[in-house]
Amino acid sequence: MKRTLVAIRHAKASNPKWGEEDYDRRLNETGETEAETMGEKLAKLDIKPSIIVCSPAKRTKQTAKRIAKKLNYSEDDIIYIKNLYHCEVQQINDAIISVSNEVGCMFIVAHNPAITTFVNQLAPHFEIDNMPTCGAVIATAESDTWQQFLQYSPKDIIFQQPGK
Repeated sequence: MKRTLVAIRHAKASNPKWGEEDYDRRLNETGETEAETMGEKLAKLDIKPSIIVCSPAKRTKQTAKRIAKKLNYSEDDIIYIKNLYHCEVQQINDAIISVSNEVGCMFIVAHNPAITTFVNQLAPHFEIDNMPTCGAVIATAESDTWQQFLQYSPKDIIFQQPGK
């Protein structure tokens, strides 16, 4: 089965206000535009999620909802996984392999530095120093399961940025 994984870093967030928890940081105006632009780019590429999983932090939720809206994906269907906030690559891998193998296209919205490290491990021919805000790496490969997808190195990779 052809599988597509879209790994997205949340869009640009506001600086924390005095006493505000990192978890509660919202998108700033630039971030709102970035998320909408990325949703439009993914729509033009005809990449439609079967499932969106996301960190429950405010900025990742806002990013996922804005992208979902542009792709006619119900924001009520977004799945929030607590372990994706301040995670390591293993938690991203765990979230991916927990998804049903009937799912063909999965979006995952998370944070740096884990998302940069994760996308650099997806394929040996792809490397990025720092995933930009609302950057997306679209990886496609033939595999029977999501577990195999993560283990199978040769993947077609497309890198998208909202501002480019």
